[in-house]
Amino acid sequence: MTERFEVGQKVKHNVRGDAEVTYGPYTNTFGQVHYVVRLASGRELDATADQLSAIPEPPKFSVGDKVTSFGDKYTILAGPFQGHTEWYVVEDEDGKAMTADPNDLVRHDPEPIKVGDRVRVLRATYAEECHGLTGTVDNVDCDVTLDGISHPYHVNLDGRSGGVYASSVEPVDEPAADTYEYDGVTYDLSARYRDKDGDVWSFTGKRRASVPTVTMTGDVDNWNTIELIARNYGPLTRVTG
Repeated sequence: MTERFEVGQKVKHNVRGDAEVTYGPYTNTFGQVHYVVRLASGRELDATADQLSAIPEPPKFSVGDKVTSFGDKYTILAGPFQGHTEWYVVEDEDGKAMTADPNDLVRHDPEPIKVGDRVRVLRATYAEECHGLTGTVDNVDCDVTLDGISHPYHVNLDGRSGGVYASSVEPVDEPAADTYEYDGVTYDLSARYRDKDGDVWSFTGKRRASVPTVTMTGDVDNWNTIELIARNYGPLTRVTG
């Protein structure tokens, strides 16, 4: 069966190379199906259908692409697949997978990540325990490559004294968490804590070498850090009421 082509379709001529259909199909007096095609040079010529072959259109979307459909956000999980029509498998923001017609999808190109942005870590080689954690970006042009993968982002993680180099992050809307993690315990920086001797400590709002400082007296310039107090006078118990 002779393949049918449409006006505007990209095709390959068996001698002349890539071309575009500009007219046809039509049948000549000998019953042959012909087309007029425009070559890369701009010249048009007549070609029989058996001289042409279709150039496959590249997929509209790739796995991992962010898309929207009627205002809702999705991620392409798989596809394209061919049935009666072309379709993809997509995942919504709640992790629910479903099928989608590509004609209902629009590519969603988020704004580039900037220093100061709040993000969630998606991929960080040798730091998989940080996947899913949030923080603030302080560098977007790091010269760091791990296992052959560029890690351009450095993220100061919420509630931790250090950061992580990440190869992939996504923006988040929530504000920075007012917490700090030490020795497996997460401390609420807006709360007060009682040590093993009964003394009550509150956070000063300042830090020493990125570690929050605490005070018993209300002195905001106190040099004691939460790590020092927890290590020497812990365990610390949150004061309620």
